[in-house]
Amino acid sequence: MPNDIPDSSATAQSQMHEILDTCPIRPRHYVLWGLSAGGTLLDGMSIAALAIALPLIKHSFSMSPLMIGAVSAASVVGMAIGAITGGRASDRIGRRRLFLISMSTITAGALGSAFAGSAELILVSQFILGCGIGSEFPNSSTYVSEIMPAQARHRMLVATITFQSVGMLVAVGLGYLFLGADPAVEVWRYFLGSRAVAAILFVLIRGLSMPESPAWLMLQGRNAEAAGAITTLAPDRKQDLALLGRQARDQRFSSGEHQGGSTGLSVLFTGPYLRRTMLAAGAWFLMDISTYGVGHFAPNVLATLFTGEHGGGVIAAEFVSIQGAFALDGFLLLGFLLGMWLVPRMGQIKMQGIGFLGMVLGMGILVVAVGGPDDESQSTVLVVVGFSVFNLLMNMGPNSTTFGMSALLFPSEMRATAAGFSAACAKIGATLGTLFLPSISRAIGLQYTLALLACLAGAGFLMTATLGRGLLPATDESSRSRA
Repeated sequence: MPNDIPDSSATAQSQMHEILDTCPIRPRHYVLWGLSAGGTLLDGMSIAALAIALPLIKHSFSMSPLMIGAVSAASVVGMAIGAITGGRASDRIGRRRLFLISMSTITAGALGSAFAGSAELILVSQFILGCGIGSEFPNSSTYVSEIMPAQARHRMLVATITFQSVGMLVAVGLGYLFLGADPAVEVWRYFLGSRAVAAILFVLIRGLSMPESPAWLMLQGRNAEAAGAITTLAPDRKQDLALLGRQARDQRFSSGEHQGGSTGLSVLFTGPYLRRTMLAAGAWFLMDISTYGVGHFAPNVLATLFTGEHGGGVIAAEFVSIQGAFALDGFLLLGFLLGMWLVPRMGQIKMQGIGFLGMVLGMGILVVAVGGPDDESQSTVLVVVGFSVFNLLMNMGPNSTTFGMSALLFPSEMRATAAGFSAACAKIGATLGTLFLPSISRAIGLQYTLALLACLAGAGFLMTATLGRGLLPATDESSRSRA
C-alpha cells in the first residue's frame, strides 16, 4: 500500500523530489549518466583528434598561419555560442530534446570535417561541431544533477567531465592505430570522421532509451510523466509515485528559491545569484585559459624534449606527438579519477581551491625549468614534473568542479541557463588561450608566459576562496535536495 501522502500538489511534488534524492543508485542511473556524458566524451575526442590531425591537414591544404589559428579556435568559439544558447534552450524545450539536437549537430560537424575539400570547409564544420558540443555541456551537467541521488551527485558530476579525458585517450589511441595502418597524410580524415561514428551511436541510443528529466517535467506541470520517469529509477516506490503524480495534477513546480519573474540570463546578475554567477563563470573562465593554451602546445614541447627536432617527416613527427599527448592525457584521467574520490569527501569549494594552488605550483616548476638549470636532463625532469603536477591538480580540482558548479548552485528554474552562461565564459577563456598564448609566448618569452598562467591560477584560487565560502555543503553526505 502507498505510504501516507499529503493531498497538497506542492507537497506531492516535494515528495517526488525526495524519492529521487534518497533512492539508492541503480544500474539505470549509470546508463542515463553514460548517455548524458556523450558531449564531454566527444569534446575530448575532438580536442585530441584535431591536435593530431592539424599538422597533416596543413600539408593537404597548404594553410596559412592565420587559417591554422582560425581552424584551431573555430570549435571553441562554436562551443561558447552553443553553451549560452543551449543552456537557455534546455530550460525552455527540455533536456531530452536538446540532447538529440546537439548530438545531431555534432554529427553534422564531424562528417563535414572528415569530407571537407578545403580548409574553409573544415573551419565551418569545426564551428558547427563546437556549437553542438557547447550545448551539451550545460545540458549534461543539469541532467545528471537532476537524476542522481543526493549522495552520489557530486561524484557523478565529476565522472561526467571525466569522460573528456577518456575521449582524449580514445582519440589518441585511434590516431595511433590509423597512422600505423595507413601512414599517409590523408589519414587525418579518419581521425575527424571517428567523432561522427560515436555521435551517431549516441543519437540512436538516446532517442530509444533516454527519458526527460523529472525535474524539468515538474516545472512544466507534467507531473504524471515525471512520476513515470522517477519510477524507472526508484521502481520500489511505483505505487507511491503513481499516487503522487495524480495528486500533483498539472501544478507547475517551484523551487521556493526563485520567486517568479524572469529566468533568463539577466536574472543571473541580480540579488543572490550574482555571487554564484561570478564564482561559477569566473573560475571556469580562468581555468580554461590555461587548460586550452597549455593543451595545444604541451605535446609538442614534450616531443621536442624527448627526441629533439623531429626527423623523418610529418608522419614520424605525428607518432612522437601522439606519444607525448598520450602521456599527458594519462595524467588528466588520473586527476579526474582522484577528483571523483576526493570531491564528494572534501567538497566542491575546497577541492577547487586546492586544485588552483596545484596549478600555480605546476606552472612555477615549469618557470624554473625554462629559466633554470643548464643541465638538459635536469630541465627535462622539471618540465615533466611541472606538466604532471599541473594536469593532475587541475583535474583533481577545478576541472572536476567547475563543470557541475552551476548545476549545484542554481535552482531548477534556471539551472541550465546558468550552466550555459558559465560554460560560455569558460570557452571564451579557452578561445583567448588558444589564440593569444602562442603569440604572447613569442612576444615575451615562454618563461614569462608560464608565470602569467601561474598568476591566473592564483586569481582562480582567490576567487574560489572569497566567493565560495558557505555556498555549498562540504560533502555529498550533507547535500540537500537539488529541486
